[in-house]
Amino acid sequence: MAGFGGSLDIEALVAVVYHERVAHGQLDDEAAETELRVLEEFILLREETEATEWAGESVATISDQLAEAREIAGGESDETAAG
Repeated sequence: MAGFGGSLDIEALVAVVYHERVAHGQLDDEAAETELRVLEEFILLREETEATEWAGESVATISDQLAEAREIAGGESDETAAG
């Protein structure tokens, strides 16, 4: 699959991830709601740090932001943590 780093903004990419997680991740309604909250918090964290581009971002930085978003959303123990 081709990279989308230059063509999708953060909100669009997160929307794609959410769709894929729900459509193909076999998440129940509760897990899907939690996943949506996590991804919404992730967007907010990215906006707060003014991180609007993916270029130059390390996997560790993005993983840390996702972990923080998961904690804020209260989903750190849900099955979404495995994704």
